[in-house]
Amino acid sequence: LMQAAEHMFSAGPEGIARTLCAFAAIEAAKELNLWEDVVLWTDRLSPKDLTPHPREFNGRKLTSDLERYYFARIKALLNLQRFEECRTVSQDAAQRFRNRFDFARWAALALEGMGNIPAALGELEALATHPKAPWYALADLARLYIEKDEPEAAWPKACQGLAAWGEAKSKVNLYTLTARIAECLGFADAARKHAMAAALIREENGWKIPEDLLDLLDRLNIPDQMPGLSDLIAQCRESWKMVAPRSRREKPAQTASVSAPLTASPAAVSVPEDILAEDCKGTISIKDEAASFAFIKANDFDKPVFVLLKDLPDECRHDGDPVRFTAVRSFDRKKNCEGVRATTIRLAA
Repeated sequence: LMQAAEHMFSAGPEGIARTLCAFAAIEAAKELNLWEDVVLWTDRLSPKDLTPHPREFNGRKLTSDLERYYFARIKALLNLQRFEECRTVSQDAAQRFRNRFDFARWAALALEGMGNIPAALGELEALATHPKAPWYALADLARLYIEKDEPEAAWPKACQGLAAWGEAKSKVNLYTLTARIAECLGFADAARKHAMAAALIREENGWKIPEDLLDLLDRLNIPDQMPGLSDLIAQCRESWKMVAPRSRREKPAQTASVSAPLTASPAAVSVPEDILAEDCKGTISIKDEAASFAFIKANDFDKPVFVLLKDLPDECRHDGDPVRFTAVRSFDRKKNCEGVRATTIRLAA
């Protein structure tokens, strides 16, 4: 595919043909982790010629060409450890697309790569104060704090990250990190449970257990008979209520709930929800009049879209009402998997 794109590009295509050819090559290079090639192909595109407006497909709004350019180039620069350039590009992207959390996060991670850990922590802390900050931003903070040998600061961030929306298998490395943090703090039982959870997640998905996790399991004296993964995660959840001591010499306490911030936070910044599609169409489906939620049957999604009744305008609270809505990433805690939630609902004309 990349050779074909190179051949087509040498013919001097213009306009949409040039853009499509370059993005085809970029996607192929990303699949192969050929980050130098990703940079070379993004070099062949001019950001000023790319539209910042979402593309549309079957009535759905998709990522704009300019966002796709930024996503590809920033990821390549991070993998190539070209941190200063990555920082510049990420900041530019964050200014252009203020509703994209990832660009601001990558700008902070570029600071980390440049060796400016305090500044990276400051930017990530500001982003993480948003109530719907993604779990991986909190994982970034936990990792940076433990690398600074500050497990007391790392613990609440790791717990909040695990409690946030997201599949357990996506957080497998965070479970391992949380076990390491707990071990540092003397939370032996919590360390054991998180390490076992990480191992079971890997086993269930057919993933190799890395050496550092094997060493951790060996140090923690894991029992021969381990609980099932769902029971183990429930036990881990209980430990997220534990408060890290101000000093590792103090005795750990178990009083605060992880649902509230466990450390002081700087002023919150506005980080919008992760939008999947806008201006979607569907019809209201109310299965239980007494429930606090309903669903929207939408052609754009294979499954009904979850919606809270409090988010429905009065004129849209009847079964079968036609509506338009914005779809955002959600998390089904009961099923422990990512889903879709409807926001900004309005009655369709």
